[in-house]
Amino acid sequence: TRLNNPKLALDNFTKSLDGLQKQKSKNNETLIYNVLNNMAVLELNNGNIIKALEIFTKCRDLSKKNKDYQGLVMSYQNMSIANTQLKEYDLSLKYFHLAKHMANKHSLNFDYTSVNYNLGFLYNHNLNNSDSAKYYFNKSFELAKKHQFPMIIRESANELTTIYEKEEQYKKANFYLNVSKELNEKELKAQNEKKINQLEVGFNQKINKQEDIIREKRNLYIFIIGSVLFISAIFVG
Repeated sequence: TRLNNPKLALDNFTKSLDGLQKQKSKNNETLIYNVLNNMAVLELNNGNIIKALEIFTKCRDLSKKNKDYQGLVMSYQNMSIANTQLKEYDLSLKYFHLAKHMANKHSLNFDYTSVNYNLGFLYNHNLNNSDSAKYYFNKSFELAKKHQFPMIIRESANELTTIYEKEEQYKKANFYLNVSKELNEKELKAQNEKKINQLEVGFNQKINKQEDIIREKRNLYIFIIGSVLFISAIFVG
């Protein structure tokens, strides 16, 4: 509900940040990063791109200070996204490449895969460079397959399908379309199985509840009989 009210969420994050900063504990710095990052995302979603960029820059500086490489990669990627919205594409590329280098250096496989996808997306949708887009989407596709990141496999496949279709390379387009289709079917199947499992759990809970009620009634009956016998025994003695 707080996220449905951005102003309230931002007020709460600001209060949390003030409290954490007053404590001046090193253990709080990860929490401070998370609060700052959430504030920046809210600002970005509200269209306050410059403000968001300022906060993402603070996240970057905090990550550098704490040698938090995953946080640093995330900050660079967020700074790229903000600069993309400002149409500062040179800066977008700069920060994506910094993120890519850092993720590769520190074996952050998911981050390295995602930044390759993001570079492909930037080249395809903002810079109209299909050759570079194909290069990075193919890279993210192969990395995602290697490390089993199905979401990135599917999204990379979707992008490559569209690119190859435009280039009239229908064999390649069809290959990636089938990959995407197969993953969609697997996801749909998993969602259906999850729903069925939830229904089964619900039914089992209701059955167990009924059994518990019956058991409670039986136990109550045994308890009453036992109590009577116990009192009778005392009375008789």
